[in-house]
Amino acid sequence: MLFLVAIILNAVIHYAFKPKSLDYIHSVPQLIKLLGIAEELCKYPELGKLTKEIPDVLATLRPIRKTALFLRMESKLQSDMAVFVWFCTELAHIFFLTEPLSFLQSVSILRNKNREIETVYRFVGLADCLLSVYYLREELPYYCLPEKADNGYRLEGEEIYHPLIEDCVSNSVIIKEKSVLLNGSNMSGKTTFIRIIGINVLLAQTLHTAFARTFALSAPIKIYSALMLADDLSEGKSFYMKEVDTIKEMISRSQEGTANLFLFDEIFKGTNTTERIAVAKAVLSYLNTTDNIIVTSTHDAELATLLDTEYDLYHFSEVIQDETFSFDYKLKSGPLYQRNAIRLLEINGFPPTVIRDAYRTIEKISYPPTSTQPL
Repeated sequence: MLFLVAIILNAVIHYAFKPKSLDYIHSVPQLIKLLGIAEELCKYPELGKLTKEIPDVLATLRPIRKTALFLRMESKLQSDMAVFVWFCTELAHIFFLTEPLSFLQSVSILRNKNREIETVYRFVGLADCLLSVYYLREELPYYCLPEKADNGYRLEGEEIYHPLIEDCVSNSVIIKEKSVLLNGSNMSGKTTFIRIIGINVLLAQTLHTAFARTFALSAPIKIYSALMLADDLSEGKSFYMKEVDTIKEMISRSQEGTANLFLFDEIFKGTNTTERIAVAKAVLSYLNTTDNIIVTSTHDAELATLLDTEYDLYHFSEVIQDETFSFDYKLKSGPLYQRNAIRLLEINGFPPTVIRDAYRTIEKISYPPTSTQPL
């Protein structure tokens, strides 16, 4: 009778502790895996130097690997073992009270060990991040470690490129006092170049890696972009209103007194030509301060003329020969006034009537001649 009473009492204690140990059944095995990974990483001298206190922390948490043995068994059994085996082991747990004892010992060891657990977590996370950066660099055609810009340059990049574009054409750029205004044909490389600037500034400041031969920044800089905007049916906002909201936020950020990089792609293209040129000129002039770097593109030659004293002008262009066209994706100095859009329509087989009508219309507008050379 005493034995039966003891079994019943053990069963009550076992199932009373069951709800309390459920979280531990899933989380403690993960913690033990984390500790095992940390111990393996410490075997490498270079990684062991990342956190000097990690050996002592691991020694403090090592007893949890033994005390949580039955918690780990329970987790494994619930997911993988057959019902019969689980029933037998459940009887053993009830008879010996292994789960409540393991639970209480684990809680005792882990109590007030938040800092040690966080230290291990950060150590493994940092090692994982560094290894990821290492493998990233190994896969690149070339890279550099960013430096601090001097000679009055705010941003300097030699042969910068986009890592996700196979055989990407590289370009070089220097931003000193003025920001950058790009123009040129569609598909010529303007938007890609803007993204190249953004991704290099971002990763130079986060992963200490730049996709360039050399790359330098004068100071830490925040990044804001108005790229890939779209209308929002759920909010009832047109494309132009999304532009307005985004650029308004940029203007607010520019008043915080920090260095900023603002990226625009054909700014205010969601509205009519006359007002687009007017508001684009006003916004780009307003944002163009010594604290901010602006890299923007436009199809409006008039905007390039209005901003030629405030911005350094560059362009990308295509090469048309006979009935074919191609792009060299090279950044060239100066604005591009030459228009090839109608010629591209002709090459792509648009009706002759459309082409003639377009040429008759374009004759009413005169553009200054262009004279540009690659950088």
